[in-house]
Amino acid sequence: MPFQTHLAIALLAAAPILAFSDHAHAAGGNMSCGHVSTEAGVVPSSKDIFQAAITQIDGRAPRLHRYQHKLDAGKHILAIGERIDSTRLNSAQLTQIQKMQRSTPSGFFKALILDVQPGINYRLGVRLLRDKLDTQSIRDNAYWEPVVWEEVPQACP
Repeated sequence: MPFQTHLAIALLAAAPILAFSDHAHAAGGNMSCGHVSTEAGVVPSSKDIFQAAITQIDGRAPRLHRYQHKLDAGKHILAIGERIDSTRLNSAQLTQIQKMQRSTPSGFFKALILDVQPGINYRLGVRLLRDKLDTQSIRDNAYWEPVVWEEVPQACP
């Protein structure tokens, strides 16, 4: 199954997320739902995929810190942060990542646009882009991308 199923990746920008959030909720609640998870299953680190952190859903911080979130069916924008295993990077790369994160506090998140289908749990992660571990790519936050690494059926109560 391709990682890009039902998603598009864009750089995180607050205005489009908030505008999309208002549009997404204008139609009211939807009786069908799906889920997004960041810690379910075994993340395929052998394919350079690692855990992700969801920091916003449709422009709002998640109510609770948990690994799974229930979402109405339809399009949503998730702000994703990376949790790449530090043992996969050298000390120079880790130093550059820390500098980038300090200099642009909100700039190291990325937006994941996800078209949630009813009854599906989307397992999210981040893919380390090994060909983008040079200093400039790290400064540009181009060394990783959010991905859906697995879709599994899950009933929506």
